[in-house]
Amino acid sequence: MHFIVEKSKTNTILPKIMRAAVRLFVEKGIDGTTTKDIAAKSGVSEGALYRHFKSKEDLAYHLFAVHVNDFTLDLASRVAEAKDFKHKLHAYITTCFEAFEKERDLFTYLILSEHRELDRFPSTFKHPGHVALDLVAAGQKSGRCRAGDPAIGASILVGSIIRLCIARIHKTIDYDLRQEVDNVTESLWGALLK
Repeated sequence: MHFIVEKSKTNTILPKIMRAAVRLFVEKGIDGTTTKDIAAKSGVSEGALYRHFKSKEDLAYHLFAVHVNDFTLDLASRVAEAKDFKHKLHAYITTCFEAFEKERDLFTYLILSEHRELDRFPSTFKHPGHVALDLVAAGQKSGRCRAGDPAIGASILVGSIIRLCIARIHKTIDYDLRQEVDNVTESLWGALLK
């Protein structure tokens, strides 16, 4: 996971604005952050911010939509490359923990913004929950995953990952989550196994 900026804007103030906004949105929430806060943190004027985005809400949605879409494409690709259900589960968990540890603010922002921004997200686009749902449904179809509503299994998978990231944010877990990929895979494998 990485910040995505149009190539023509990589050497502008836009990357600074985006990073500052994500940091503030994670710290204070979208509603608790002002455009003045974002401008101050990124070292630009509010006018410069408005040259790139119509509003704080426009910036927040842009950050969510672009990055959740890119992350989902990477996640789906890595899951698809794995050979069987357990390896696909491992790939899902690995991809999430890598993204969290490499760009913690951005990944945290995506987690925190999901409920606010997902309603605006085009229904034709997939998000990580869809990838989990597809994974569980395919596991059920192959007989490797417990029968039942695939949304339950997908929620167990996504919810476990989010909860572990939150524990890491709050320092309940004080080491890199990538160290636990195998253990988490085994635990979730046991929870989802037929």
